[in-house]
Amino acid sequence: MTDTVLPDYHPFRSASARDCYLDRYDERAAEWPLTSEAIVVDTPHGNTLVRVSGPDGVPPVVLLPGAWSHSLQWSPVLIEALSTTYRTYSVDNLYDLGRSISARPARTTADHMAWMDELFYALNLVKDISLLGCSRGGWLTAEYVLHAPDRLRKVIWLSPGLVVQRPSFLSNVSNGPRSLAAIRKPSADTVGAMMRWLMPDAERSDKTGFDQYVDDVALGLQCYAEVPGIRGPRVFSAAELGSMRLPVLYMAGEDEKLSSVAAAVSRLKRVAPQIETAVFAGAGRGLVNSQPAAVAERALQFLGV
Repeated sequence: MTDTVLPDYHPFRSASARDCYLDRYDERAAEWPLTSEAIVVDTPHGNTLVRVSGPDGVPPVVLLPGAWSHSLQWSPVLIEALSTTYRTYSVDNLYDLGRSISARPARTTADHMAWMDELFYALNLVKDISLLGCSRGGWLTAEYVLHAPDRLRKVIWLSPGLVVQRPSFLSNVSNGPRSLAAIRKPSADTVGAMMRWLMPDAERSDKTGFDQYVDDVALGLQCYAEVPGIRGPRVFSAAELGSMRLPVLYMAGEDEKLSSVAAAVSRLKRVAPQIETAVFAGAGRGLVNSQPAAVAERALQFLGV
């Protein structure tokens, strides 16, 4: 069996869709307010864009964004705070929106782990790596804890996609139609309705930035050939969570709508008491952008030096 031959505009619907999306992405990148270097790392699984900030010769922190997002999702407040002490590597996840281009489909969790292995080796990150993953990126970091714990130093899960607690029945019922509409007919209206329900704290804290985010997600869903970033996240078993011995911090807003943060914290205390938890009042799934200074302070406290 031979591998499928991918069109030169992969993973987009067409060459014009590719150009439209990447032009918008480059406009956003040009507005990025921090000093950074964008590099493209070539691996067998594809080309990965990584946005690097901070001084040389200091410990690395790799940031993995949530679904339908990329390395520009992070608040500059958070990146700047981390980059004073650490060398930060903000990644465009390979199988999601952004400038990373996969060379093959990701069929299994093992594909994601192989890509991360390749990426870290290419960046010369051999050990003592700290990971910070948001939402779906939190799931990737959790899988990597099981996959290669000896390569890691510390790990932060920020509003992780599943991992600790499955979505509540009410959230599935309430958000299901919004999610389906955003996927099937992506537009500023349908994506906006979903995101306003999911992260009202992000809209309250920065309406202009929120609307820009919604427009970017809608454009990405319109331009990509397949809906990116929806495969993989799962709830980890009690045995898996309990087996994690390197330092892990779970961070979430108390108003998270997808699942109960109180139930997640309770489960961790019961099955994995070694995992630290931090819950932020007045925040939900938009925590990383609605309270970036508080997130940065708690992350730096956990990471230490």
